[in-house]
Amino acid sequence: MTDGAMDGSRDEVTLRETSPSDLPLLFEFQRDREGYWMAGFTASDPADRDAYLEIWERIRADPRTIMRTILYNGEVAGDVLSHESEPGKPETGYWLGKAFWGKGIATRALRLFLAEIPRRPMYARVIKDNVASLHVLEKCGFRITGEQREYANARDHEVELYTLTLEASAPRPSSPAVTLRAVEDADLPVFFEQQRDPDANFMAAFVAKDPNDRDAFMDHWARIRADPGNVNRTVLVNGDVAGETSSYQEEPGKPEITYWLGKEFWGQGIATRALTLFLDEMTARSVYARAAKDNAASLRVLEKCGFAIMGEGRGYANARGAEIEEYELRRDV
Repeated sequence: MTDGAMDGSRDEVTLRETSPSDLPLLFEFQRDREGYWMAGFTASDPADRDAYLEIWERIRADPRTIMRTILYNGEVAGDVLSHESEPGKPETGYWLGKAFWGKGIATRALRLFLAEIPRRPMYARVIKDNVASLHVLEKCGFRITGEQREYANARDHEVELYTLTLEASAPRPSSPAVTLRAVEDADLPVFFEQQRDPDANFMAAFVAKDPNDRDAFMDHWARIRADPGNVNRTVLVNGDVAGETSSYQEEPGKPEITYWLGKEFWGQGIATRALTLFLDEMTARSVYARAAKDNAASLRVLEKCGFAIMGEGRGYANARGAEIEEYELRRDV
């Protein structure tokens, strides 16, 4: 099965049956720390090659399991499968190597797979903070039908997750009202609690040295709000404080935007709508942004709002305790 560019350019996603020769490369994909952290439900030891190959031999031997290798321009990019942890209840999942993130490959591959495997309903699960994967499933027609908690090996603690269902025709949930207003003093304690979340810190990467230092947080916001070159807005969802978005200038005439949402507001398109409203306020012809390369959800938000990647850089990320690669983006009007 194939999903390729219509203009003849080389941008082709295809699926084929998984062969034993694919497994060593798929093993290397799942060893990536950021990949298995986001997935959450992984092997107890992703570095144990023998255990990995034994698991996949059992999976491939199960006649109820359907597994396909994802190819991007002929190169192995990951895998997608359906299996039955409960009889008669097929569940799908996928994995992409990090080099293939942020290109729409997962959505295209899953659509191909679902077209090949027409069983409905089809089920899926995703950790609540794995916004990129949640977006992929929703674009393919899945809808959230429940929530649960489960132990995630990659996080070493219980996590909250969504359960999703793909029906022949699933109703779309109504969209919440998203508005912006000036930041008020009463918002700051809410912002402080939102930015303390460890999963959000990991994804954002470039955060305070100690997210639990309330005094430092309040001092930081006092400086931000006192700077006349900054613009700060509180994001409201149905009237509730959901997060914030701001612009600042580290270099004169080069406004850069940033945003943060509380985790309970992820995966609903709120960030895109809030940032669109915020950009409507700005008068600069060019606006800039940055995002960690592995923060696929934030990159999609920025791209939906008209930003394009213009360069790359490296910076020390407090949340990761290491230097990481980031994209530099710009939006021109």
